[in-house]
Amino acid sequence: MQQNLSKISPLKAIHDLARRNKIIAEYQLEKESGPAHAKIYTVRLRLDEKEYVGIDRSIKLAQRAAAQIALEDHKHILSRNHPDKETSKPQSPTVTLNTWAAQHHIPTQYVLLHEQIHLQSNNSSWNHPHIIFYYRLHLGQDLYFDGDGSSRQQARINCAYNALNFIHQNEKSTPISLPSKSTQVKYLFIVVAFIIQNNNISGLHEFRPREFSARA
Repeated sequence: MQQNLSKISPLKAIHDLARRNKIIAEYQLEKESGPAHAKIYTVRLRLDEKEYVGIDRSIKLAQRAAAQIALEDHKHILSRNHPDKETSKPQSPTVTLNTWAAQHHIPTQYVLLHEQIHLQSNNSSWNHPHIIFYYRLHLGQDLYFDGDGSSRQQARINCAYNALNFIHQNEKSTPISLPSKSTQVKYLFIVVAFIIQNNNISGLHEFRPREFSARA
């Protein structure tokens, strides 16, 4: 009996994906930063010949973030393994955010900040350079969300995850002020119905943004 992918954790889904397709899934703690009471962990997942970076406030959550990005990148394999499960196909966070922004007439823009080469010399299996892309997502005129990844697409996905998580966390709190191009400020109330309608981004409430900023 096949499991519904929306009801299992990203880590379990990656484990099952690797087992079914006879590929190796390996997590490596790349770095930790920040003060002792607020550590930030960076974990790299190597799945077959591809790599995915997750960043969060615990190693487990960082692994989960990397696994979720890997699942997005392997949708074609998941749909092949579950051809009768159309509803189990995860929707891209960037598509979900674009849909939400279009419904509320809010412009979005992804900007590449810079690229950085990371060298791994402490492990013979990770001794080749890795390029990390750093992107910034501008949401409206006042908000922006940063994300990084081992590809441009993964970095944009991380930006979208951070933005969606911020929207979710503020759906029942103070309205988000997102000025339009005119001088009038539009107060935006986030409706729970939109999140429910797009519940195929399961686990969103467990993902914590690495960084977001709101300009005054």
